[in-house]
Amino acid sequence: KRTNRTTKQGNKMSSSKATDDKAAPKHLSAHSKTTQILSLIGLIVASFAVSSAAVFFKLLPDISFLTKSYWRLLLTACLQSLILITLIIRDGFNKTSFLLLLQHYKLIILDGLMLALHFAWWVWSLDLTSVTRSLLLVSSSPVIIVLYNVVKRRPLHGFEIIGAIVSALGVGIMCFGMEEGSGGSLAGDGLAFLASIAIVVYMEIGRKLRSECGIPAYYFITPVHYIAAFITLLLAMCFAQESGFVLYLGFLEEEYFLIVLVLAIGPGILGHTMVNVLLKYVPPLVVSVFLNLEPVWGTILAIAMGMDSGLTLFTLVGGTVMLGGIMFVLYGGALREREEHLTIEEREPLLTEKPTA
Repeated sequence: KRTNRTTKQGNKMSSSKATDDKAAPKHLSAHSKTTQILSLIGLIVASFAVSSAAVFFKLLPDISFLTKSYWRLLLTACLQSLILITLIIRDGFNKTSFLLLLQHYKLIILDGLMLALHFAWWVWSLDLTSVTRSLLLVSSSPVIIVLYNVVKRRPLHGFEIIGAIVSALGVGIMCFGMEEGSGGSLAGDGLAFLASIAIVVYMEIGRKLRSECGIPAYYFITPVHYIAAFITLLLAMCFAQESGFVLYLGFLEEEYFLIVLVLAIGPGILGHTMVNVLLKYVPPLVVSVFLNLEPVWGTILAIAMGMDSGLTLFTLVGGTVMLGGIMFVLYGGALREREEHLTIEEREPLLTEKPTA
């Protein structure tokens, strides 16, 4: 009897422990508190780094937008090459990943094209509209994804639909106040929105290369950046005012080098590259929320550096409404993915259960 009682108590303890482990979020249970704290600190740094790009591009007023985009992409690609070489030396050369990279070269080129268009359109928008409006509209990618899912007739959570409607309302408020000294223009705002569409396609192709094609991110990110740099260079050769050394390697000149280096290290390496690393330790919803605070940090930095951020009452109210809608979209998307995951887990026992004789 005593043995049976002890066995039952042990079973209860093990079952309760299993329940607790199952209830604990994967990101929290898999890593120590120190790792979580360091990851959140890294996420804050990445958020600020990404947000600084608009301000530093504004510090190059005499350079055309295509040349600035080319400089930024080329120097970032060079720094990423150093990281890639370091990883290959540490982990060894992955021949399979390299062959997959060659096999899916069309997707790699298309991804580079989308990245090039994103930078060309967005940096161009900074010449035509205010920092705040440009950052708000280029951060609207979650809403674009919702609209894409509507066209594809994919299931959506109610919060995603509400968030998209609220965001559209926010954009309407900003457009209503365009002539109230906002520093905005329809062309500039439209370019920022196009840049947001391009980055959505870029991320979707990257997801396909990583999850469906099985290519590690650090193997395709570097060539994608080189392709994007080459495309922007070709466009700059056709349409930019710069030529010769100033176009090809002008960022090496003393007056430009530090600014372009900060753009490559800050938004490029400490920003987007670090975010890809942190996704292993931080829930995607938290990462998305921090990244979509870019208009807030960018506006604060622009004001701190004495720039005209274009922050008017209409932009402030409309931008706040728009960001609120984006947060609804992100939260709704996380809930939908969780529900889909739970549905799959509930079906798995039925699919794997053996039929009785």
